Amino acid sequence: MWLRVKTWISQHNFSSRYQSIAYTFTNFFVALIALNMLLGLFLRLTDTSSEAGLARSQVDLRAYHGLPSERLRQVLNDFDDFAAMGSVYRPYTQIGDPPFESASLNVLRDDYGFEYRKGTSPEIADAPIRIFLFGGSTSFGVHLADEWTLGAKLQEILGEGVSVRNYSVRGFSWYQAHILFQRLLHAGNTPQLAIFIDGTSIQNNGWSRNYPTSTWKAARLWEETQQGVRHTNLPEFIPLFRVLNILNRNRVEKKMSWVMEKRYAYLKDKPDLKTEAKKTKVSYLETLHQREAVATAFGVTPYFVWQPNAAYECTKENQAPEEYSQIVPEVYKNMRGVREKRFLNLSSLCKQSKVEGPLFVDNLHYSPAFTEEIAQAIAVEIRRDYKGLRQLASNPS
Repeated sequence: MWLRVKTWISQHNFSSRYQSIAYTFTNFFVALIALNMLLGLFLRLTDTSSEAGLARSQVDLRAYHGLPSERLRQVLNDFDDFAAMGSVYRPYTQIGDPPFESASLNVLRDDYGFEYRKGTSPEIADAPIRIFLFGGSTSFGVHLADEWTLGAKLQEILGEGVSVRNYSVRGFSWYQAHILFQRLLHAGNTPQLAIFIDGTSIQNNGWSRNYPTSTWKAARLWEETQQGVRHTNLPEFIPLFRVLNILNRNRVEKKMSWVMEKRYAYLKDKPDLKTEAKKTKVSYLETLHQREAVATAFGVTPYFVWQPNAAYECTKENQAPEEYSQIVPEVYKNMRGVREKRFLNLSSLCKQSKVEGPLFVDNLHYSPAFTEEIAQAIAVEIRRDYKGLRQLASNPS
């Protein structure tokens, strides 16, 4: 019997096949390790995100003067990870921020399914006065820890009896914030007071005025590509996986480029700035009046804040992008004469600021100290005007 087995093995040459397979696998793994070593060296030399990340390459570290360096390092690491996730598609508003949890940056989901940026912890769930904050990336708090954001600072300044929830979304125009406000109200999520922070995402209003992105094609493509990025992200401590992720992100960006080109087309055409500024002002005031009407119908008191802008009478240490800064000064000049109820124009706050050091962490977003100064200015205005806060101050129980 054993002789037969040996004869069968020798006939099929299993020993030689085993050696051949072992040799092939060994060579494959050696080649794979060598490839990853070469790619790792290449990425270290060429990829700026391999050492400090995209966020850190744009940040002015002087803007965080006096804050713990360990906390700052955590913030920048978390924002690198968050930025890599991209945006997500949301009905009606088109874009949204994905849920995210980390040591310094948390985007949570409320009971109605809407994302918001976490502020102070714990949140005051049964506060007599609930405030919702709406805006773009500046009020969201790009490059800021949860406790440094505008929503968190407002919560801290206004004190007990007040709950501030920050529904700001990176890249939002005032029109998109208006739509989100309506969706929250329609879902039954109604605050006593809503604060709208406007003035930075001026160029994003091309979505509402120039190009209808709320189409099934745009929605499907955005959802498909963004989900593709997240679901195919491989662990990037392996250089080969990092390269595959980069290639996939490039593919996604190429597929989405037609949307972005249409979105900013009116700026690339070099329009007459004065005419464009007047159109933008009209767009803003129309949206303001729509918000006011909707808020009144639901018993909400709205406040409208025209925020400081890096491209208008602010620091020149970090210049705003060219296609952005060309329109901003003209729009801001047009906004000087606006006199609307509960409209607070903070465009000159840069000149009046008492903050030492840079007011911006990059060429668009506020430093922690300047964010707190803006929160102070808003708090003064609503404390003076909003009767609910006056009643709370006189009768805190």
